[in-house]
Amino acid sequence: MVVSGTYQVSSGPQITATWVAPNSIISPALGRNLATGANGTKSIQLIEPGTLYAGYQNQLDMRLSKRFVFGKVRVRADANVYNAFNSDYANSINTTFSTTASNQFMRPTAVLQGRLFKIGGQFDF
Repeated sequence: MVVSGTYQVSSGPQITATWVAPNSIISPALGRNLATGANGTKSIQLIEPGTLYAGYQNQLDMRLSKRFVFGKVRVRADANVYNAFNSDYANSINTTFSTTASNQFMRPTAVLQGRLFKIGGQFDF
């Protein structure tokens, strides 16, 4: 009987906040329109890149394996469990900030795959 596993700890995604500011907000402070015109916008970083990260991702993968011998034939049976703790960790998040009611800032855009069980085997003859 063979038991093996992998425990992974990975850093979380970087958290940034990008706000697309319209000319109507910028022009009073600037004293003129943006170079792109009255309908122009400017992307502004609200959080300095590289300073803020989400929490760590923890994932446990395990395998249970058993070998059987029948004369000249060898058989190995495997049972695998991926993401054993069934973590729903967010791998990536929306970093676009908005002042509208439909703001999606910090909403997960991808999560860790759910718990997965796989069986397999190998025949040697």
